[in-house]
Amino acid sequence: MTMNGGKIYGNRVENPDTTVGSGAIYMNDRANLIMNGGEIYDNTGVCAGAIMSKGVAESATSQVNRVALLGGTISNNTITGSYGGDIAVCNYTDLILGREDVLHGSIWLQNGKNRLPVKLSYALTKPLQLRCEAIVYEDVLLEGADYALTETDLAQIQLSEEMDSHYQLTLDTEHNQIYIGPTQVVGARIYLSGTGDDANDGLTRDTAVATFARAKELLTANQSEIGDNVITVVAGTATGVSLIHICRCRRIERGGTFGWTRRSKKIKKKKTAHTLYYETNNK
Repeated sequence: MTMNGGKIYGNRVENPDTTVGSGAIYMNDRANLIMNGGEIYDNTGVCAGAIMSKGVAESATSQVNRVALLGGTISNNTITGSYGGDIAVCNYTDLILGREDVLHGSIWLQNGKNRLPVKLSYALTKPLQLRCEAIVYEDVLLEGADYALTETDLAQIQLSEEMDSHYQLTLDTEHNQIYIGPTQVVGARIYLSGTGDDANDGLTRDTAVATFARAKELLTANQSEIGDNVITVVAGTATGVSLIHICRCRRIERGGTFGWTRRSKKIKKKKTAHTLYYETNNK
C-alpha cells in the first residue's frame, strides 16, 4: 500500500478486548506501507492509535513487514488500552522514519527477540517518544539507516518508562545503534555459557567458556584497572554457585540479550557478596 494523499480519520475500535486494535491501519504478514503524503488523524485504537504491524520471519517465500514514513502527517490518534502508542511495532516489522515531521506521537515497541529496531534516516532535532513493553538489557531500540547516529540523537530519545539505576540509553557507533546498556563501566568481560567450550577465549558470546573455573582464570588474565571486570552468564546456563569472588569485580552479570529481561537477586551474604543478574525469557 502506498499513501500519497487523502485522509484516514475518525475511526474507532469498539472491542476493548481485541489484541489487534489499531484505529486506522492494521498490517498482518508480508504487508508494506509507504506513506509519502496524506493525513492519519483522530483515530482511536486499543493498542495502536494509527498503525499496528505484526509480520513474519523473512524467508524464500516471505518478507518482514515494512512501514516507511516519508511524508504526510500522523497526529492526534489515541489508544484506550493499558499499553500501545500511535504506532505499535510488533514482530518482524521494519519501521523506517524518513522525515521528522511525519509522526506526531509515540512508537510502542513490543518486547521479544523478533521485534526489529526502528530505523532512522535523519538527524533528530526534537524528542522521539518510545514506549517499551519492557526495559530489556541490551535491547536495540534504534538503528541508523543510511545515516550515522550521534550523541545528539541519543539525547532526543524519550522513554515513557523510567529506567532503574543499572540501565542507560547507549550509543554504539560501531554498529550504528542505540540500545539499553549498563551504567556500569566494564573493564574486562568473559562470557560463560552452558553450550560453551573451555578451549575458547571467552571474549564474545560466540566464544563463551563452559565452566566458572575457566571463566575466572580468563578474567584474572584479562582484568583491567579501569572499570569492573565482569563474567556475563548467557541465558539458560545453570551455575549452581551460591558465592562468587572474582578479582576486582563488584558484580557478576547474567546480562540479557535482545528479547530477554534482566532481574537480580542477592547471593548469600558474606563480606564478598555480589549481585547476580540472570536472564529470564518473559514471553
